[in-house]
Amino acid sequence: MGKTWFFKTLLFNLSILLAVGAFLLILLFYFLMKQNEDEMKHVSAQYAIQVMQTVDSKLQLIDQEVLKELVTSSELNNFLANGAKDQFYVNYLTVQEILRMKESYSLIDSIYLVHPKQDYVVSTSTIQSLRQYGDYSFIKNIRDQVSPVIWSNARCFLEFTNKGCTDVVSLVRKYPSPSADGIYVVVNISTNSINRLIESFYDFKLHEIQISDRSGKTFLSSKKDISRQTTDFKIVMSTVISPYTGWTVASGSENQKVVSAAKMLTNIWMIIGLILVVFGSVVMIFSTRKQYKPIQNIFLRISSVPFFGSNQHLSGKNDLKLIESALNLMIEKSSQFQLLLEEDSHLRKRQFFHDLIEGTRIITQDEWQENEIRLQVPKLLKYQWSVIVEIDRFHHFSESYSLRDQNLLRFTLIQVFKEIVESYEGTIWSDWISPNQFCSMIQFNTSQADSLEELVKRFHNWSNHNLKFSITIGVGEQADSIGAISESYKEAKIAIQFKATIGVANVISYNEVQKMDNRKYFHDFYGRLQLLAQSIWIQDEEWKEKFFEAFLKMKECRISRDDVARLLLYFISQFEHQEPVKLHDHPLEYQIRLDKMKVQIEQYEEIEQLQNQFYLELSELYKHINADRLQGKHYHLIREIKAYIEEHFTDSNLSLELLNDKYGIGVKNLSKLFKDEFGVNFIDYVTELRIEQAKTFLIETDKTVQEIAEEVAYSGAVAFGRVFKRVVGVSPSTYRERMRLETRKHINSG
Repeated sequence: MGKTWFFKTLLFNLSILLAVGAFLLILLFYFLMKQNEDEMKHVSAQYAIQVMQTVDSKLQLIDQEVLKELVTSSELNNFLANGAKDQFYVNYLTVQEILRMKESYSLIDSIYLVHPKQDYVVSTSTIQSLRQYGDYSFIKNIRDQVSPVIWSNARCFLEFTNKGCTDVVSLVRKYPSPSADGIYVVVNISTNSINRLIESFYDFKLHEIQISDRSGKTFLSSKKDISRQTTDFKIVMSTVISPYTGWTVASGSENQKVVSAAKMLTNIWMIIGLILVVFGSVVMIFSTRKQYKPIQNIFLRISSVPFFGSNQHLSGKNDLKLIESALNLMIEKSSQFQLLLEEDSHLRKRQFFHDLIEGTRIITQDEWQENEIRLQVPKLLKYQWSVIVEIDRFHHFSESYSLRDQNLLRFTLIQVFKEIVESYEGTIWSDWISPNQFCSMIQFNTSQADSLEELVKRFHNWSNHNLKFSITIGVGEQADSIGAISESYKEAKIAIQFKATIGVANVISYNEVQKMDNRKYFHDFYGRLQLLAQSIWIQDEEWKEKFFEAFLKMKECRISRDDVARLLLYFISQFEHQEPVKLHDHPLEYQIRLDKMKVQIEQYEEIEQLQNQFYLELSELYKHINADRLQGKHYHLIREIKAYIEEHFTDSNLSLELLNDKYGIGVKNLSKLFKDEFGVNFIDYVTELRIEQAKTFLIETDKTVQEIAEEVAYSGAVAFGRVFKRVVGVSPSTYRERMRLETRKHINSG
């Protein structure tokens, strides 16, 4: 009897004990979950603030640099003073300046200047009338705005009708000079580049981000689908509004339905547990007071156990399983917080590396030493070098390997480079700065420039022998302080630009490219390309020879990729700024091929590739121009006049009036026909013939400048020298000395 009572009492008391214990655990879980939700909101808010500050800092830097260039740039001030659609050289210098501004920042998609008074637009890609410009509707909307600085909402930027538009946000700044009222500069920032910027610093596995403009339109999201205009994708969410752009950054984590279900289940369990506790308490008071004290002690011990709440619902068929499930969730949540801390450390380490090489902020030696322990960065040594490694022909690399294999090869490159550097008793810190480039900071305690050159070549040779793709390496100069590391990185970026003409699979040092003073040849390049454009328009059969000579000269002079692009854009502008005959059979062929060549300039990697593509396009243009001109009424007459000019250009009496007397078609009519047919004025064409003949005399004869001037129909050496310098860029005597010096160098090197 006693045994039966004992077991019944024991079973009853144990049931009550488990019920009360489960209630206390659920209550504790509820408050901890609430605390966790508050913590997640706080973390989410900090995450959103970091993203906002990252974007704002980049945009403010671009805004400040644009303002600085507007105030200090002589080319832009010249444009404001003398800009007009027919001022080709002023516009060219303006294009070069805004190209330089664009290239300084990877976030910038395009820049253009609006000159409403002259009714035209100058951009990185074209010069057009204001109303014909693809972005005219946007310009029209902002002209009545009062604010001197405007960040637009997300929009679709369309510059050319034959191209797709680009999603951008735009900085609009009025020129800060009273004399330049009405001048605007528009800087377009690609939303994709902002997205890539954020993705390079933050991981969206634990947090997701949406960025909306002032109108509430979402234009950036960590989700693939940004068509939704609301931010209800999270229950734990924080939003911040940028005081600079007015954009809203939203951040959150975990699905709303799961959290709501967990809260509802917790409330139900709390009610059930409360009923059981009340019932059990009453029964326990009347059944046995002796068992009350041990049960109370058990619950006190359970409530004192540290517990980190989980926001997932508990599962189990009985109370013991429920307690076990709660403990498992506690362990799981603890592991998640540990992963979050490790991920945050990785992001801060990457941010520290990018700040270091880009020089975006001042990093002290104390901060470095502190991060050696906290972020596991390499120990600071005395001397540093920046090296950029670029995968050649990256589109072939992407097509040849799966994404998994690409990541494995990227990891292999960094690891092999690290092992080689460490074998020389140095340290290396590497990170990918783009899909096809990674930057390495190499350190030594002593100035080991020879060792650096040796280990870089050793790494390059290893890649040539062991990989099926090639790499090109750009090496910056030595840095002897933390602040100089960013300069070494910029030098490595400049060196890698020369891959276009030096060739792929090479090691290019900044010191090597600095020795090549190639800018002095640019005036000659411009002259060659201008003559090439004219040769195509006037149907000169020698255009192919001039084409290959121009590309050969660019390869021999070893100019950078950006310089090649600028020269070829100038060449294309020679077509766009002319007033050529209309193509009757193919009205769009002309502009379509020029636009195609512009795209090829943006995408090329090697100059040989660009040469082949340009040759095909120009050959087709030449055919269409030739076929169209054969249909003109005055084709044969204007050709006869051109032949007469080429035969008598050294005659000082040669003029439009003389040709009118000879052919009888009127001075104005003759001038217009000549310009329409050959794309150049009569005077300019005669001047080019005379200057080219003068160049031959200067190189091949010892005649004086006065004698040469008389030979090519100029009245004196002064007038001849002024025209020669305007066309060639240097005086006749300087040109003769330079060409003879180059001839002697060529003979000596041969």
